[in-house]
Amino acid sequence: MRVFLAGLLIVLSCGAATAAVQQLTPDQYYERATLQYLTGDLSAAANNLRTVLKTNPNYPGARELLNSIQREKGLKIITAPQPAPAPPAPTVVPVTPSNLPNLITEEMRLTIIGFIGAAVAVVVLWLANSLIASYRRRRVRYCFNCRSAISLNIDQCPNCGAWIGAKMQLSISKAQRNWYKKLGWRRNPFTLDIHPELFTGFKDEVKLILEKLAAQSGHILITAPLGSGKTTILRWLLNQLVIDSFAIYVPRPPQEFSQLIKLIVEKMGVPAKEAANYDIYHLQALRQRVGKPLIILMDEAHEFTIEIEKPLRTLGDLDDVKLVMAGLPETCEKFQKEIRPLFERLVLNISLNPFDYRTFKELIKARIEHFGGEGVAPFQEDALKIIYEISGGIPRRVIKACDWAVTRAIETGSDSIGSSLLEDLRQSGHFDQ
Repeated sequence: MRVFLAGLLIVLSCGAATAAVQQLTPDQYYERATLQYLTGDLSAAANNLRTVLKTNPNYPGARELLNSIQREKGLKIITAPQPAPAPPAPTVVPVTPSNLPNLITEEMRLTIIGFIGAAVAVVVLWLANSLIASYRRRRVRYCFNCRSAISLNIDQCPNCGAWIGAKMQLSISKAQRNWYKKLGWRRNPFTLDIHPELFTGFKDEVKLILEKLAAQSGHILITAPLGSGKTTILRWLLNQLVIDSFAIYVPRPPQEFSQLIKLIVEKMGVPAKEAANYDIYHLQALRQRVGKPLIILMDEAHEFTIEIEKPLRTLGDLDDVKLVMAGLPETCEKFQKEIRPLFERLVLNISLNPFDYRTFKELIKARIEHFGGEGVAPFQEDALKIIYEISGGIPRRVIKACDWAVTRAIETGSDSIGSSLLEDLRQSGHFDQ
């Protein structure tokens, strides 16, 4: 703020000085006129002499020099002034756009320019002061690890040694790439992305589902806790049923039944602009034209509402239309108590159990080999047993625990993952029920 005020004072002083300099004395105007006369600029010399005579009509030599200039230019000679009565009151000339340039003298123009320049300089100084203050406010950042205040020009925390900012990202990325390269991985296999092509386990359950769908027996409900593989099964079925059926995956029950109808008819090839004109009764004729059974794979069935149940049940009663629903364990009880008609139409209610140890290893192996690795490397057997123990054989927990172990191995520079690396994870209680 002090810098800003000092600069403002300097700029205003310069503007005032500029305006003061432009007010010349009669002696200065006369000297300027004499020099202009000698150099042949008669018109400019005459203007300056008139300015002198306006200020002092009896200025020595001014009238004689002006008469000389008038004679040389062939103009009327100005005689000495005769005593006269007091001059009349000055005539006020109205200011209009046409005569405004004539009323502004050179001195006034320079004064205006000086003050405009001073105003611009003040604005620039204010902006500069604001930017400096903003920079000073942001010149400190905080370590993500220990939350210590760190200067902007430091890339490593002096308190805990953690890398900060871009260098942290570059160092981690480089370590990851080198670690993956050693194992032949294209990237981390253990992300929570759904990979239906890597579907593992549940062979008996899938066999029952396919048998019921082939027989067109009725609707199916799959229940399991979070992360047990319900969505993966539905997405896998979507790929498997594409030849003999027209399958549609719906991530969760719609709020309005019209949204579901619109989704189905668009999937069947109806343009989006026309889809809004279809209802459940048009859907039967559309399905017959398609010539395949319609199978709706609906996830998050525990979010069903009573309002959506009746039209959905009507849809399921159409010929060759079947529902395969998946939800949390409480879904079955909810259907039985609140949506009884839909519950009565279920021909198969499957509950998914956690993986056994053999299937658990198949899941890890499938993920690693899909992304370029071999077998279950770099996991050692003792590490796999700990991961199985803390995950309980639930697929999502298995993937999260493996991802944690891989990250820890990269941080410590370990080429393999053993039980000692996983002790922190087991003790953290992160996967406790």
